[in-house]
Amino acid sequence: MSPPAPSSTQLILVGLVASAIAARFAWRSRSGIARLFLITLTLCFFVPTGVLLAGMNPWLVDARYRTYLKFYWSIRKNMTHAEVMAVMNDFYPPNDVRSAPILIEDHSASLSFYMHPEDKPEPNTEGIFLKMEDGRVLDTRYVADRNPEKESAAPPRPLLNLQ
Repeated sequence: MSPPAPSSTQLILVGLVASAIAARFAWRSRSGIARLFLITLTLCFFVPTGVLLAGMNPWLVDARYRTYLKFYWSIRKNMTHAEVMAVMNDFYPPNDVRSAPILIEDHSASLSFYMHPEDKPEPNTEGIFLKMEDGRVLDTRYVADRNPEKESAAPPRPLLNLQ
C-alpha cells in the first residue's frame, strides 16, 4: 500500500522552506558560481510554490472573489433582508465593473446567492447561503466552487486590506 499523497498546503510549506534555505545559503555564499546556482535553486522552488499558492487561492489573483468575499464577510447575524440587499448594492452598484451575485433563493426561511461568473465560464457555483428567521439572518454559510457538494469555510478574512 502506498503512502498518502501530500496535501497542497504541505507542498506549499515545503516549497517556501526550501526556497528560504536556498536563499539564505545564496546570501552567505562567497563564490559567484555557487551563489548563481543557489539563486537558480531558490527560483526553482519559489516559482512553482507561488503558482500552486495562487491556484489554491483564487481570491489572491481574481477581483471577483475578493469582492464576493467582502460581501460575504459584511453579512452579520440579525441583519434584515433589506440590510443584506443594501450591503450587496454597496459592493455591487448598478453599472459597475462587477456584476451582482445571482439571487437563487429568496424566501422567508432562506436567502441564497451565487457569484456571477461575469465573462468567465467558471466559477458558477460559488455560493452564499443565509438561513433567515423572522426576516433576519440567523446563520451564514459559504460553499466554494471547488466542491459544491461539500460545505466549506470561506477563506479567512485577510489581515491586509486587499483591493
